[in-house]
Amino acid sequence: SAGGLAVPGNQIWHQNTSNINGAAEAGDYFGFSTAAGDFDGDGFTDVAIGAQHEDIGNIEEAGAVNVIYGGQNGLASNGDQFWSQDSKNIKGKPEAGDRFGYSIAVGYFNSDIYADLAIGAEGEGVGNKKAAGAVNVIYGSQSGLRHQGNQLWYQDSNQVHGSSEP
Repeated sequence: SAGGLAVPGNQIWHQNTSNINGAAEAGDYFGFSTAAGDFDGDGFTDVAIGAQHEDIGNIEEAGAVNVIYGGQNGLASNGDQFWSQDSKNIKGKPEAGDRFGYSIAVGYFNSDIYADLAIGAEGEGVGNKKAAGAVNVIYGSQSGLRHQGNQLWYQDSNQVHGSSEP
């Protein structure tokens, strides 16, 4: 509010909140990492919430990120997005221990008016190098984050310094 943070109207979010994708499970670490930005350019702040130990199907600790969009009345669960390396057309594939969502950063990586989301997967294997780590970048648009044009970066990527190591 104009006066700062206040108790009235506060919210608590978890994966068992109505309309939030995923399911709260022991050890998911939902909220371990968070970042805020305006992914859909509507003037309201949205929040990305990492659940680095989220199981994807039978793949343990593959990790996921929920994105909750803001509006005139604050954050709303309608339109929640659930991202993982198992999401349609997202680069990479979920593997046990990837911990996608371990770290999250928001920036304007392609210089448009929409915030973009960088998602760290510290346990991502690169080739035969286990836990080398990688970062997925998902770009914002008028309709929010979208899979089109997403990228996967790691030390063996073209023009990235260093070499991936286990």
